Amino acid sequence: MNTPVEKLQTKRKSIEQSSLEDLEWAISLNRVILQGLGLWTYPNESQLRTALSHIHLGMIGVCMCFLIVPQTMAMFKVLSVPMLIVDNVGHNLPFLSAEFKLALLWYNKKDVAHIFELIREDWLMEKSSYERDVMIKYAELYKMLTIGGLLSSLATTTMYHLPIAWNTVSRTVNNITDVPGALFAAQTVYAYDVTQTKTYRLTLISQYVGTVFASLSYTGVDVLFSMFVMHGCGQLEILAGRIETMASEQPNLKHRLKNNVERHCSLIE
Repeated sequence: MNTPVEKLQTKRKSIEQSSLEDLEWAISLNRVILQGLGLWTYPNESQLRTALSHIHLGMIGVCMCFLIVPQTMAMFKVLSVPMLIVDNVGHNLPFLSAEFKLALLWYNKKDVAHIFELIREDWLMEKSSYERDVMIKYAELYKMLTIGGLLSSLATTTMYHLPIAWNTVSRTVNNITDVPGALFAAQTVYAYDVTQTKTYRLTLISQYVGTVFASLSYTGVDVLFSMFVMHGCGQLEILAGRIETMASEQPNLKHRLKNNVERHCSLIE
């Protein structure tokens, strides 16, 4: 028969295991996105792992440059046609924004890892069933936002490239940058002959891969920050609930007040 101490230890292990499962459920999707972008910080990360992550991130940046550089080159060729400049900027700006977001997130990689560590601590700390329900509620919300963002980026990428199958594109076709027999979704200029079948297909593939990574970078950063905001909102709601019930526990009022003030300061920081 288990002693009271053993029963208490078993209960604590069960609660800890449940909290770990909740944590995994809450952050798994955003973690996969960051891993796919080469921006996830692993526990006790070795120098080799860090180098591989940097190479991974660099390859994604190069893939996006497969579209950014040719589109920028095309822009200089159409400077005399305002309508084509607007068309070029409208297509190129999202790719430049995605590249900038990716670089910004990489520059602040340690801060992002620290925020994830704080989220981990929040999920693993002792909490009531009400507080757990609040955290689950906000986790469900930002998971829905993440899934919706990924689906919308996938739909946008497909709609951007699929019309080529019917020899049409969602931009203005012109005789300045476009080559007969080699239609692309983006207004681009290449330094090599794209009219050859193999070269044309490889260029199409490179554009599609670059678009996929750009959409993942553009959307992934946005949904990541929505996760941080939603988690913070949940913690503030929990703190508000603690303050409301604080006065009902007179014997521990000073202790609870101190804890709530410290918690509020940590959330603000």
